Amino acid sequence: MAHATEPRRGWRRAALAAGCVALAFGSLILWRSIVPTSEPPSAAMETLDPAVARAITAARMEVRKAPRRAAAWGKLGMIFLAHDLRAEANRCFAEAERLDSHEPRWPYYQAVTLSAGHPAAAIPKMQRATELGGASPTNPRLRLAELFLDSGKLEQAAECYRVVVHAEPRNTVAALGLARIFFAQDKLDDALAHARPAAEDVHTAKASRQLLAQIAERRGNREEAAAELRRASALPDDAPWPDPFAEEVARLATGRQARISRADQLLGANRPAEAAVLLRQITDEYPESDWAWMLLGRALLMSRNVAGAERALQHAERLAPNTVGTQYHLGVVALVKKDYENAAEHFEKAVQLQPDFAAAHCNLGRCLMQRGNRLLAEAQFRAAVRSQPDYAEAHTELAELLASDGRKGEAAEHLRHALALRPSDPRASKLLEQVGQP
Repeated sequence: MAHATEPRRGWRRAALAAGCVALAFGSLILWRSIVPTSEPPSAAMETLDPAVARAITAARMEVRKAPRRAAAWGKLGMIFLAHDLRAEANRCFAEAERLDSHEPRWPYYQAVTLSAGHPAAAIPKMQRATELGGASPTNPRLRLAELFLDSGKLEQAAECYRVVVHAEPRNTVAALGLARIFFAQDKLDDALAHARPAAEDVHTAKASRQLLAQIAERRGNREEAAAELRRASALPDDAPWPDPFAEEVARLATGRQARISRADQLLGANRPAEAAVLLRQITDEYPESDWAWMLLGRALLMSRNVAGAERALQHAERLAPNTVGTQYHLGVVALVKKDYENAAEHFEKAVQLQPDFAAAHCNLGRCLMQRGNRLLAEAQFRAAVRSQPDYAEAHTELAELLASDGRKGEAAEHLRHALALRPSDPRASKLLEQVGQP
């Protein structure tokens, strides 16, 4: 009996050994499919801002510690993307997507990195992001619509916008997108119906007014087209539509340029106190940055700290004497102090550096008026209007000078133009009454 069972036991041992080998081989294949095949990308660190280099180095270390974590690869990619290192970013996002194929951010960011140079390759990635995201968030679908538009695929773009409008009826970006497509298809009534509501939203007002002008022009209504263009030119640039994915990348931006950009955005949002705090930190860390000193002067000027603004701007001037913004704001400081001669010198330098700088021409005109040189002042106000026809304040300044010289007809023309741009301007309204023109 012992001799009869021995071969079977040997067979079992052989089978078990073979199974272990197969299991080990299968585990090796699985391991190789999971572990990244290459080192995380780097960049030419010596050319980068030290803060950016530190952020990249720290994120690369996190990838090396946890090479199978999609989030670690994704964060490294986002840091690269935040500093416009797109090729390195794309490699990281591709690895993150391989490790976690259900996260919409990874194909979304790949599409963003590809959109500038390889729009055709960006489309399938953004399509994947929209599939993973479903109806919400809507931003991948809006981006996909833009990619379709850039590729001339109007019907596919329109379908994306319709899905967004169905999910978010008040999404004016999608409404404006549909309006543009209808305009391209010469469906003017449909274009008008979608553009009008978008013209009341801060995210789309300027672009919608410009489209309304095009619609009016195509219909032969030139007066209405001109009025819409004046309304558009008087508006600030459209605010970006909120994009959580883009904001996540923006928060990772570091270094001098990124922080200066944040400060500039705070100033644009009329938050000078917050901007000044950030700019003081930047000038402490980067004392050679004339741009940071100039923005600090602007922030302090907006906060009515004239003396502090002057010191910051003078420091910026020592670092870079031929910077337009520095010369202009030094002129504003002198104008506030009623030092018209000094103010005029700075505004003259500003217009020499940038001949189409309308605000500098207008302020130089004010200084010349205070110094009694009406002829040269008029020339500067006219230069401001030529440089920026939608500059309501320059029209009003010129009109006041013309009215005081008895040229009431021409003054009224400029005042009507100013009021078309800023209907609630009390100064222009009062002057128009005084010149007695209808």
